[in-house]
This record gives sequence, C-alpha cells and structure tokens, in this order.
Amino acid sequence: MNMAERESRHQALHDSQWAIDAQERAKPWHQQLWPWMLIAPPLVSVIGGIALVWVAIATDDGLVTPHYYREGISINQRLTREQAANCAVKDRACMNALVEEKR
Repeated sequence: MNMAERESRHQALHDSQWAIDAQERAKPWHQQLWPWMLIAPPLVSVIGGIALVWVAIATDDGLVTPHYYREGISINQRLTREQAANCAVKDRACMNALVEEKR
C-alpha cells in the first residue's frame, strides 16, 4: 500500500466520520438524547411536587383535633383512674405511689 492509497483511505474515513457527525448535528433537538437527559430530572420533580400538593389538598388531616389539650388531659385522667382501680384492690402502697406521682 503506497502513501497515496493510505491518504485516500484516511480521507475517506475522515469524511464518513464527518458525515455521521453532521447528520447527528442536523437532527432536530427533540430527536436527540442529551436534551431529554437534561429535561427529565426537573420535569419528574415538578410532576412529583404537583402530585404531592394534590394529595395534600385532597385528603383530610384526621390527626388534628380542635381540643387536643383537653383530650390529652382526659386520657391521662382515665389512665390514672384505671391504675387506681387496679391498685385499690391489690395494694395500699401502690395507691400511695399513684398519689405521690400526681403531686
């Protein structure tokens, strides 16, 4: 293989490589991969955020009650009564411990 043939082959490879690159560059942006790779993460985040806002608005916050403090006190009083009822039957010392605990 002489020098002219090598040069000719090299030029043909270079031209074909250039033609492929030119075809890639000639594609519209929406047919190429890299813009979609850049657009996908923010788009998924926005869609997920909208879904979370929708769920937050559509569902009821059932845990919050308007009189949570009064309900907490009544629960504590009921538990104390139950403990006192259990202790009254068993042991006088247990009852004294509950009375001391309340002070």
